[in-house]
Amino acid sequence: MSFSNVNLALPPNFSGLVRLFPLPNLVLFPGVIQGLHIFEPRYRELMEDALAADELITVSLLKPEWELSGSENVPIHETVCVGKIVTHTETEDGRYNLLLIGLRRARIVREIHSEKPYRLAQVEILNEPKVEDPAQLDLLRDKLLKQFRTFAESRNLLENESIQQLLAKDVPFGLLADLIGFSTGASCHQLQDVLETVNLEERGQKVLDLMRDCSTDVQNHDGDFPPRFSAN
Repeated sequence: MSFSNVNLALPPNFSGLVRLFPLPNLVLFPGVIQGLHIFEPRYRELMEDALAADELITVSLLKPEWELSGSENVPIHETVCVGKIVTHTETEDGRYNLLLIGLRRARIVREIHSEKPYRLAQVEILNEPKVEDPAQLDLLRDKLLKQFRTFAESRNLLENESIQQLLAKDVPFGLLADLIGFSTGASCHQLQDVLETVNLEERGQKVLDLMRDCSTDVQNHDGDFPPRFSAN
């Protein structure tokens, strides 16, 4: 799959109403393909509803205080990623293994009360901003690519076909920053900060800082595309 040809478009009839899939240990980005294992009954129903409709699932990160919350609707970050089911299999006992690709950043406007066992929300899509200084962004792209080559070499990732594609210069800047950021193995808190950064120059600088800060030890995942499965 060429990253320059990835279709990250939302359905034409997208209304902004999304099914929320809160997770404590995953930040999804546009362009990233993530493996998920769904076993909780409420999220199995979410999966069934998604497959019967638009195939969209929106991943949200739980806030750090979620473990102390006595509420069933534990606190989540407002900036989320709308994802689309790429492929799935259902086990004999009704669980699901799936690949989900991130499509777009979004911000929760409000949660919607419903009789569904899972959470629904109205979101606004966060569009990539207009580039004010293309030359400055090109310089930042060069820094990202140069530093990522060194970073990928230190983790023995250069043989990965997807990493090789990522190092090609036909990838849009925002997608490039997101994919590199995701591959760093940074903490969910750090990745959430990148997800919340819409400004392209600020996002690129944060990803540069992540690569400098992250050790060569893999922290959260091994940087594979797609990564290993995450269980709900």
